[in-house]
Amino acid sequence: MHPFSDLAARCAAMSMSSTDDARQSVLALLQESGSAVLVKALQAVELQRAMMAVGLVSMFEAALQAALGEENGFGAARKLLREGGHERIEGDFADIIRAINVLKHGAGRSHDELLARRMMLPFKVRTESECFEEGDVSELIFLVKVDDEFFQYCASAVAEVAAIVRALKPEAIL
Repeated sequence: MHPFSDLAARCAAMSMSSTDDARQSVLALLQESGSAVLVKALQAVELQRAMMAVGLVSMFEAALQAALGEENGFGAARKLLREGGHERIEGDFADIIRAINVLKHGAGRSHDELLARRMMLPFKVRTESECFEEGDVSELIFLVKVDDEFFQYCASAVAEVAAIVRALKPEAIL
């Protein structure tokens, strides 16, 4: 079997392409009709994107656990990154982990930590009373905006973390 990181990169690209195609098709149909069915279809695409991001990062944790022989795959990887002098990616990865926690669980400690630094983040985080875009019928209740940029940020970070872990621990099959 090929390493998780190689397969994950291909899967991420295929998934984004298919959701982009679906989104464009629904948006074209919405130009002619504001049907509730079409609005639900657009929301389903947004939900699918969030599920893909959560799935990608969550499955990467399992791959890290197996590769590093650690119960806390994220913690072990972050420690390796810090010890290897990769503070920037460790910080980016920590933010992604927090964002995924917010997508899975909603408001809480991770959300508070992201809100405190949201102007410095490369992705959008909102409070419970805000919306990302006024009038966007596809917007769901997520506190993190899962757009193309966010998903690509997650996929790139997973690939970068995997490459660094492999370089620092060549015996880790990731």
